[in-house]
Amino acid sequence: MSPETMPATGDNALAADVPFDLSAALKRCMNNQAFLDRLLVKFAAKLESDIAELLRHIQDANPQKVAFMSHTIKGSAANLSAEPLRAAALALEEAGKKNDFEIIPALTQTLVEQAARCREFVAARTGSA
Repeated sequence: MSPETMPATGDNALAADVPFDLSAALKRCMNNQAFLDRLLVKFAAKLESDIAELLRHIQDANPQKVAFMSHTIKGSAANLSAEPLRAAALALEEAGKKNDFEIIPALTQTLVEQAARCREFVAARTGSA
């Protein structure tokens, strides 16, 4: 995919419903699109298992592990410029640190939705399942 045919990036990413700032992510990958796509596929696969682990910790009402897994997801999202997911993970991490199980369900829903957007985008972009 050439830069001209890539989905919108930067400030236009939110308007185009693209969960990644592809311009920033591509820059981190030294403008190597094939490398970026490989990272995106690995990110999507790891994200699925991270979300499953996070949900187990929420079910167990373990705020420290909720914060830890949210922090892990936040870091992965930041590395690939997935700002909406990063922001959702940050909010959940902070709620876990505060042991705030009143807000954790709503924040979890937001994070799960953002993660799904990321996985769907990666699948469409790379043809991966």
